[in-house]
Amino acid sequence: MSLRVSLSFDGSTVFKLNKYLSVRFRHQKTLIYVKDKPFIACKYLLMNIPLTEVNNFESIDQASEFYGKQLEYEITPKDIGLSPEEEFKGHCSNLQVWVENNYNTCLLHRNLSFPLLKRLATVGDAKAKKIFSQEVTKRFKSKSPTVQKYLVIENHIAHLKRSILRDLIDYIDDKEVLELLSARFNDKNDFSNNLKVLKRLLGIDLIHRKAHLVLAFVYLKLDNLVKAKIVLKELLQLYPKDDEAVQFLAQVYWFEGEVGKTKALIKELNNASDRFVGRKEFVELNSYKFSFRVPEDIFRLVKHRHGLYFDYP
Repeated sequence: MSLRVSLSFDGSTVFKLNKYLSVRFRHQKTLIYVKDKPFIACKYLLMNIPLTEVNNFESIDQASEFYGKQLEYEITPKDIGLSPEEEFKGHCSNLQVWVENNYNTCLLHRNLSFPLLKRLATVGDAKAKKIFSQEVTKRFKSKSPTVQKYLVIENHIAHLKRSILRDLIDYIDDKEVLELLSARFNDKNDFSNNLKVLKRLLGIDLIHRKAHLVLAFVYLKLDNLVKAKIVLKELLQLYPKDDEAVQFLAQVYWFEGEVGKTKALIKELNNASDRFVGRKEFVELNSYKFSFRVPEDIFRLVKHRHGLYFDYP
């Protein structure tokens, strides 16, 4: 590959891909810049896949999953005789192909392609802004649980319309992805989409205890006490001694003024609480309990193999 490079004022070698994106080689390291600000330090070049097998995969992510971490940790550029300069050229080549193919996220690892595409859109790249949502939708439809989980955890789905998100639920077959998405919908008070997620989750795992509890709570938020009771009773048929379900159902009866049914249920519990709160208070105080809560640290600590982000305004 013949690079059209230039020298910057700091002495680094610069390969300019377009007016927003460039790659720099400085102090034996490859750096990606977006609009002349450092975006990422490239620590790993995914180029150890046999050329005869590249076309067997739909994306770099799929190839990475197939070969495992050996591509990154067991075989390094140094092991196959690549100098830092040659590795720089490899990064430039990969990014050039990515740009020439309209930012196709299948051509780079998800941990690089999506954050980079998002940053380009943020700084004014009209093409990136137009393509970002399309790429998120396309990759979600690939049905790769790893990619879907990444898109939910990194909240890239936040850029999609609710109607599009609703359609994408049909492409999820992984329980963990559905749980993560349910937590996101709960945070956004998107109860219609959460209902669809929970029903799909129970279609995959009929005895999923937590899904029943969350579904009952969503019905409660939607003022549908009848369906909330039905779901809780179904759960108690599966788990007759589930104290949390009994307490929840007793609370619903309390909302309806069915004091007798409330007391009858509570008698079955070993450590029952005799404190019943109003409906509004219950919803406000217990929303954290009946949800697939995910520690916020998980969303911040997702690391990618290409390097760490620079912090800048």
